[in-house]
Amino acid sequence: MTKLAAAALSSLLALLACSEAPPPERPPAQATPAATLILEPPRLEIGETATLEVAIVVPPGTRVGPVPSPDEIPGIWVLGIDGPSMSSSLERDVHLTHFRIRAREVGSFTWPATHVQIVRPGHPEQRLEIPARSFRVRSVVKDVPGQLTFFSYRESTRLGDRGEVRGVVLPALVGAALALAGVGLVVLVRRARALPKTSGMEPKRDEAPWRATQAALAAASEIAGNDLPRAADMASAALRVFVDRRFRTHTTRATSEELRGRKPPFLLTTRWERLLDLLERLDALRFPPRSGDLQVGVHALRNVIEEIQAFVADAIPRGNTH
Repeated sequence: MTKLAAAALSSLLALLACSEAPPPERPPAQATPAATLILEPPRLEIGETATLEVAIVVPPGTRVGPVPSPDEIPGIWVLGIDGPSMSSSLERDVHLTHFRIRAREVGSFTWPATHVQIVRPGHPEQRLEIPARSFRVRSVVKDVPGQLTFFSYRESTRLGDRGEVRGVVLPALVGAALALAGVGLVVLVRRARALPKTSGMEPKRDEAPWRATQAALAAASEIAGNDLPRAADMASAALRVFVDRRFRTHTTRATSEELRGRKPPFLLTTRWERLLDLLERLDALRFPPRSGDLQVGVHALRNVIEEIQAFVADAIPRGNTH
C-alpha cells in the first residue's frame, strides 16, 4: 500500500469514528384505557330520537367486553343497539357502541354509570368504568305559536326613523286589529247560521267521526301481524282524530306525556284517564325495544283496539249508532 492510499484510509476511518450514530426510533406511545358517553344531539325535545354513543379507547390488541344495556332509564326509551365497531391505529383502538333512544318525559335525567371488562396484552383482566351522563328533555309546546294564546303578541324589534317604537301606540294598534277580527268572526258566524239546511254546509251522515274511526281500527287490527308499529300508529291516529272531532279537543298536536300534564277538557272529564291509558299503551307498542315476542305484541295491540272500539261506542250520541 502506498503512502497516499494509507493516508486516505486513515482519514476515512477518523471521519467515521467522529460521526454520531443515529438515535434509535422510539415506539409510539400507547393510549391509556378510557371510556366516555357522547349524546347527539346534546339537548332533547319530547318525542325526539337521538343516538347515545359509548366510546372506549384502549391500547392496540386489547380485548373489550360488551357494553351492558340498562334495563330501564327514566325519561327515555331504548329503541335499539348498534355495534360494537372498532377502528385501529398504532397508538390506540377505539370501540364504539351506539344506543338509539327516544325522549318520552320532560325533565332532567341521567344515563347511569356502568363498566366493561378489558384484557390488555400481558396484563390481567381489568375493570374499566364508564361515567354517567346527564341530559335534559324539554317540551316543545312553547315553541309552537298559537298553542298558549289565540293571538300571541310579539314585540317588534325594527327601528323607525325616530328610534324604537315605545308607549301605547303599538298596543293600541294590536287591540284595534283584534277588535276588527272579532267583528269579522261574528259576521261569518251569522252568515253560516243563515244558510239553509240544504246548502251542503251540514255534515252528511256518512261523515260521522266514529264511522271512519271504526274502519281505521279494523284496518290496523288486520295488518298487526305483518307490521306491528304501523298498526299501532294507525290505531293511535284514529283514536286521536276521533276525540278531536267528537269533543273539539287538540290531542293530535301533543304527545301522551304532554296530555298527561294538561287539565282534562270539560267534555272529557269522565273519560280523560281512560283515554290517556289507551294512548300510553299504544305508545308502548309504537316504540318498543328491538327484542320481544311479536305475537305477544300483536295480541296486546288487538286487546287495546277492542277497548278503543268500546270507548268510541260509549262516546257516540244516542240515536246515531249507524
